[in-house]
Amino acid sequence: EGGLLKLGATRDGVVAEVKVNEGQSVKKGQLLATLDSEPMQLAVATALAEQQQVEVQARQLARQLKFAEQRATRLATAAAAGAGDNQSAD
Repeated sequence: EGGLLKLGATRDGVVAEVKVNEGQSVKKGQLLATLDSEPMQLAVATALAEQQQVEVQARQLARQLKFAEQRATRLATAAAAGAGDNQSAD
């Protein structure tokens, strides 16, 4: 009942807005302040961009793997057919 309390936040950051006035009574669970969300928004945007790059790289690697598998199949077929030079299958 009354008095001063120590406050903490779930993450570090810069206070963007204080929602109460000094000396004002507050209720349990009431929002007292908001933190600047720009650093978190930038982090999310960066993570999404990195995810897109990884997805593009994964698709490129999948295409390269498919090509290598097809080439290996051609070379194996040529070798089984008695081709003297495995490169001639290409």
